[in-house]
Amino acid sequence: MNNSLAIKWLKAGELALGTIDTFLIWKMSGGEVFATEHSNASRTLLYDLRSRQYSQELCGIFEVTMESLPTIQSSIGRFGVTKGVHGLPDGIPITGCLGDQQAALYGQNCFAPGEGKITFGTGTFLLMNLGSKPVLSDKGLLTSVALSSGSEFTYCLEGSSFIAGAAIQYLRDKFGWVQSGADSDKVALSEERDPNLIFIPAFAGLAAPYWNSNARACLIGLSLKSSKAQVVRAVLESIVLQNVQLFDLVSECLKRPIKRLAVDGGVARSDFLMQLQADLLQAPLVRPGHAEATARGAALAARQGLDPSLTVPELESPVVFKPKMTTEKSRSIKEPWLKAATKVHEYYSG
Repeated sequence: MNNSLAIKWLKAGELALGTIDTFLIWKMSGGEVFATEHSNASRTLLYDLRSRQYSQELCGIFEVTMESLPTIQSSIGRFGVTKGVHGLPDGIPITGCLGDQQAALYGQNCFAPGEGKITFGTGTFLLMNLGSKPVLSDKGLLTSVALSSGSEFTYCLEGSSFIAGAAIQYLRDKFGWVQSGADSDKVALSEERDPNLIFIPAFAGLAAPYWNSNARACLIGLSLKSSKAQVVRAVLESIVLQNVQLFDLVSECLKRPIKRLAVDGGVARSDFLMQLQADLLQAPLVRPGHAEATARGAALAARQGLDPSLTVPELESPVVFKPKMTTEKSRSIKEPWLKAATKVHEYYSG
């Protein structure tokens, strides 16, 4: 710790540390509940996945006292009640809490091992249900608790990329080449695809499996014939190509068939990109009628915490995207991109 005042408070036992959920529960309960739950606690770097508690060793490494950390409770269950919150009556039960991406996994009804989801937001997040036992990856993927309910625990494996929707915003704000996500599809499809154009969207570095914060975005294969539409298409393709690598790594770790893969988030509204994602993964995708899986998952957790006897409703109006591209065609698109991504990583690795 570099903050001398924080160190002083920590040593005096006056400092409370927690993630955003802890702060919200603290505020909503009028300062009466200092708690978190397992999906958030497991992402603090202070949590032992096997003991399901804070690790004394890790807390020692980071110079954090166990006493300064919130109590870890079940994700689904009673945390407390509202008290002194402007605009809300006192006494409303707080009965569910989940991490952002874990909530989306739950909101997509991915309850069984081998069921997963991809959330397309500013970046992309692929989470796969592992079941009741954690599987650790040496390929740059992250293992965390997906959900806990009483004594039952579900784990998940996560791969992420930093840029997805942000790439479309870049084209809009910096060049004015597109006006929206729907407009970017029209522009990209207005001309024939250039197979030589490859875009690596490392504006903020490369996430899994490279974890290279020094890497930067690259456009490869430009010629005097390259057009705006073809560059836009290369940028859009890069959004879904990132997930191919993550999908393959998750499949390798899982050591079992992937049963179902759902999609959500703003970019998932694009039929063009979701069909391309299914083609490149050579796997079907399910897009429910609602786009906000995280909000649905948080609401379902709170609902189950209020009444565990309630059944979880089915997904509304799902659309299924089945692969239409041949395996050979899919490979001809993804292999050059994966090679380029590795080269960019190597170049920026010094």
